[in-house]
Amino acid sequence: MSEKEIQNRVAHALEIVGLAKTELKMPAELSGGMRKRAAIARLIVYEPGVILYDEPTSGLDPITAMQINDLINATRQELNATSIVVTHDIRSAMEVADRIAFHHEGNIIYIASKEEFFKTDNPLILSFLENADMKKKE
Repeated sequence: MSEKEIQNRVAHALEIVGLAKTELKMPAELSGGMRKRAAIARLIVYEPGVILYDEPTSGLDPITAMQINDLINATRQELNATSIVVTHDIRSAMEVADRIAFHHEGNIIYIASKEEFFKTDNPLILSFLENADMKKKE
């Protein structure tokens, strides 16, 4: 790619994540939420078909976490990409998921649509949901 094409892709990616005109900022100058958005912008530049997020909302306040969830959804649509989100934050999972897989001791023990996820009688999942302060949906 030419230098101009690289600059255009970077500018476009930063615009998508709400960080337009921040190309010259150093990481120390960015808030936690801005750093998460910058990480997503780095992905957008490559136009991947699959994106893996590892705890994308950890350490963020609830408002910023929701902004990151919205950005994950917008990025998935913009790139027409598959997103795999690893998280302990069930609220975040419910915002970004089509399907949820529950991982325990090295195994995926349950996979369901987000609508069906709360209908399980699996005691491990029920305990997780209870500890996550989520109510079982009927």
